[in-house]
Order: sequence, then structure tokens, then C-alpha cells
Amino acid sequence: MNTWKALIKREWLEHRGGYLWAPIAIAIVIALVLILGLTVGDIRLADFADQARDATTEQHGDEVPLGERIDERLQEIAQDKDASGRKFHRGLFEVGKPFAVCFFIVTFFVLLATLYDERKDRTALFWKAMPVRDRDTVLSKLIMPVWIAPLVSVAAIVLAQVFVLIALSILLWGNGHITTGDIWWHAGLLRGAFEWLATFATWGFWSLPVWSYLLLVSSVAPKAPFLWAVMSPLVVAAIEWATFGSHHVLRFISGHMVTDATVVVTDNPNAGTSIYANLGSLWASGSMWFGIALGVVMLVAAVYFRRRYSEV
Repeated sequence: MNTWKALIKREWLEHRGGYLWAPIAIAIVIALVLILGLTVGDIRLADFADQARDATTEQHGDEVPLGERIDERLQEIAQDKDASGRKFHRGLFEVGKPFAVCFFIVTFFVLLATLYDERKDRTALFWKAMPVRDRDTVLSKLIMPVWIAPLVSVAAIVLAQVFVLIALSILLWGNGHITTGDIWWHAGLLRGAFEWLATFATWGFWSLPVWSYLLLVSSVAPKAPFLWAVMSPLVVAAIEWATFGSHHVLRFISGHMVTDATVVVTDNPNAGTSIYANLGSLWASGSMWFGIALGVVMLVAAVYFRRRYSEV
């Protein structure tokens, strides 16, 4: 247990910028945008409404002004708060998408560089002298970015959602139709946090063949691991297309990188569908289990080559 704590702590300290400060930076940017919108946008909103009202009166005479249209929309939302609340919750879930993109980028480059850098600067020789198995070292390099670091992203997502709720509460204060309590009740911050935890956890297994492939390339690439990681599947895909006229390799890689793992929980047209049900359907797919099996094979290969090669 002490060995695993040391390995996880080592990975955290080596890549703390990507694991900690990148999500915090995104949350700060979202907060600044909201503050700017409240300070600048609110000042111009009245002028914009007056101009829209004047233009509407001149051009169409009896057309409903902007302010009244907004008021009517708020009345519609207030009449069916449950349905509107579900849509609002899923809309708030979308706040996490920038953090998901950040997670993928950070994880991609961390996994691609970690074993290669060890061989390049020969620190692998030092760690091999320690009483730590190669298997444990490689697993810690996978577990830290894929399943532990996202905890920081989830916390940052909740923080960003709080900023959004504060901004909405200020904008809709005293509208007469939707109260601040309604906004915060339907937000479901705790529920949203669990949904993102489940999403990141499932994403880690769904993209396991991608993560394991990056570790494998990092353990064997003689130089320029990024080019090896990108060009190798492209060459295989080109051979497949030239031979069979199909694109199964590219579809498998692109599907297991990010698309299916996040679209399944954010773009379902039925707003009432449970995110957990969508994740469950993903777990029930054959592509999930085939990807996990393939990922385990490549992970074993990464451990083997890490044991065999100590430097570039």
C-alpha cells in the first residue's frame, strides 16, 4: 500500500500542472466570462431591448417587443417546471464539456510522454533500482490520469456550475415567474457531480485501448512518440482501405477516443432519459468489452517493453 501511495504521489507531482491547474484555469475563465457578461451585458441589455422595441414598432407595428417575448418564455417555463427543470439540468451538465476536452488532451500527452521521458533522461534506471515492479509503475501511470485526476475536474465542474447558477440568479432576480429557489433546486449540483464521476469512470474503460496504446508507444518509440502514435494507426488504416475498401480501424479509434463516451450522456434527444441508463447501454455493448480486452493486451505489452528497455 505504501508503494502505491508513493507511485501515485509521484505521478501527481510530476504532472500537477495538467491535473490541477488546467481545470482550475478553465473554471476561472468561465467565471470571468460570466462576470463580464453581468457587468457589461446587463448595461447594454436595456438599450438593446429599447432598440429592438423601436425597430419592431416601426417595421411591424403590432409585433411583440423583445422584453415581452422573454416574459412569455419565462411564463412557459414556469407552467411546466418539471420538464423545464430536466432540460435545465442537462443544459447545466454541458458546462462540463470544456473540462472533458481538457481531460482528454492532458491524459493523451501525459500517457504518451511518461515512459518515453523516463527512458530519455534515464530516470528509468533509478526507478528500476527501487523495489517496485514494472507492472505497478505502468499501472500507476495509467490510473492516476485516467481515474484519479478527473476528481479535480469534477470539483472544477461543480465550481463552474455554481458560477453559472449565481449568474442566472442575478439575471432572473425579481422576474415574477421563476424564483432563485427554482433555479437552484432544478440544478441538482450533487446529482450532476455523481453523473460526471460516472461519466469519467466509464470513459476511462471505454477509451482503455487508446490509453494503453499511448503507453505502449511511449515504452517503445525510439524518438518522436507523437509521430509514432499518430502515423502508425494511419498507416494501418490506409492499408485496410487500399486492401478492403473499409474504414473499421479509423471508426474504432475515433469512437473510443471521445465521441461515444460523451455523446451518449449529453446529446440524447430525450431529456428525460437517465444518464446512468445511457452509460449502462454503453457498458452492455460488445465494443466496450472488446476495447477493454484489447487495452489489457497492449498494457501487458507496455509493461514488457518497459522492463526490457531502459533508455532511448
